[in-house]
Amino acid sequence: DEYDVILDAWGQMKFRDIFRLLKKNGTYASPLILMAPAFLTKIVWLFSRKKITSSNMRKRAEDYEEIERLFNEKKLKPFIGNTFPLEKATEAFEFAEKGRPRGKVIINI
Repeated sequence: DEYDVILDAWGQMKFRDIFRLLKKNGTYASPLILMAPAFLTKIVWLFSRKKITSSNMRKRAEDYEEIERLFNEKKLKPFIGNTFPLEKATEAFEFAEKGRPRGKVIINI
């Protein structure tokens, strides 16, 4: 699948995966500071129309409200990569820390 937006909270996606998964005019954002220089992100935009950006929203409550609104309107859909029963919570945490999960890791209670 291709996505309009990828919010990479872990900040560990590889550039090849970002380009493969983003639609044209899509945006990749991570709260972590990206190591790519600003001119490189502009070149990427010129040739692929894919935007790569750092975006720390932790200080702006209105950003969280916008995300909640988009989710409630079914315009934003989280990708759930793995689910674990409560009995395997330890495995879920280990997987999240070491397994480089794609999407959210859910523990069912």
